[in-house]
Amino acid sequence: MAAMKRFRLRLTARSPLLIGDRRADTQYTESLEYIPGSRLRAAFARAILTDCPLFDPAEASEGRRWWVTYRGQAECDGCPWAAWCRQFGEIRFTQAPPGGAQVMPLTAMGCKLDCGRAGVVDTLLRRIAWQQRLRERPGEDWQPPRFNCVCGGRLENRRGWFEPGTSRSVPGPERQAFTRLMIDPIRGTAAEGQLYTLLPLAAGVEFTAEVQAPAPPPCTELRVGARITTGMGRCAVAVSEAPEPADPGERIARFQAALSKARQAVGLGATSDVYLALTLLSPALAGRLPEGSPADLEAHESRAVLARALGLDRFFPGAELAHAFTGFQVKGGWRLSDGGWVEPRHYLDAGSVLVLRLPAGVGEALAERCAQAERQGIGERTEDGFGQVAVCASYHVSEAVS
Repeated sequence: MAAMKRFRLRLTARSPLLIGDRRADTQYTESLEYIPGSRLRAAFARAILTDCPLFDPAEASEGRRWWVTYRGQAECDGCPWAAWCRQFGEIRFTQAPPGGAQVMPLTAMGCKLDCGRAGVVDTLLRRIAWQQRLRERPGEDWQPPRFNCVCGGRLENRRGWFEPGTSRSVPGPERQAFTRLMIDPIRGTAAEGQLYTLLPLAAGVEFTAEVQAPAPPPCTELRVGARITTGMGRCAVAVSEAPEPADPGERIARFQAALSKARQAVGLGATSDVYLALTLLSPALAGRLPEGSPADLEAHESRAVLARALGLDRFFPGAELAHAFTGFQVKGGWRLSDGGWVEPRHYLDAGSVLVLRLPAGVGEALAERCAQAERQGIGERTEDGFGQVAVCASYHVSEAVS
């Protein structure tokens, strides 16, 4: 088998994109603002099988149709997709955000009055310091400070996208509305359930993703998302070598220094423990959780359950999940592709922040373990882009909150 290499994919929409086919109600369907890695895998599988003379659409592999299986026939020798076909199950995709942006963490806040003076700021360090003071001094009658803007107004949670290099918020991709209607030939009115609105992403939107594959994909166009038979989902594909990721060691050191200042601001002394902030760049699929979701993440037991469900010990043995700022979704139900039942599973929202505590003297291997976590992701189905993380992201220490 060929060794895996990292490539960067730039996808440019040539027609409107309907990603995820998410229904807000029975007559309104809107697209996701990003392309999940699972949708990219499905798009490449469709491209491979469409070009394959041996493919039978009626076949099913392990209960799934339109799944890539290498057959090793004479027709496979000269196929440009042969390298991908042989190792399709080993190929790893990341999520494709719009324009290379990153999702804002759940700790990002903005002025409730929209004064425009502070923009969107991050409150992670203040939140950690506040929680640590409450835990280290449980008998103290002390109320946490309010999060205020420089104008004196309150801050409220903000969601969206930001540029990794500048930490500035950027708008989401442009959308385009389409209204569809079918007339009932007997009654002469709109057929039941056939008056609806689609809100796909507009043509021209760009997405950036990375893929670990044995060779660059031999295609210049993909069909991505839903309703591709009606002309949607055409994407131009440009491939280049992925740049080498930066060593997280410097980010870790900056985060420790910033956290020490935040602790001093609330009257706490220095700590010898090492703290790591894992910020989810894409939703993470947790393993089986006993008795539902650990809603009370202030409890040590619940945080320990979540850490085991995400497999954090695989990268950080002995680490404790000290703080968690997360949102959950439960997804499952009937799978339309083959009629199978999918047990409901818990997904952590993109932007969730998990803070790990490790004892002092963890050694030089810590930076390499962090780099490995960024390459592979946490939780399950990381090969489809779930659980991408950034360790001690600069965004958390680049903004100050008054």
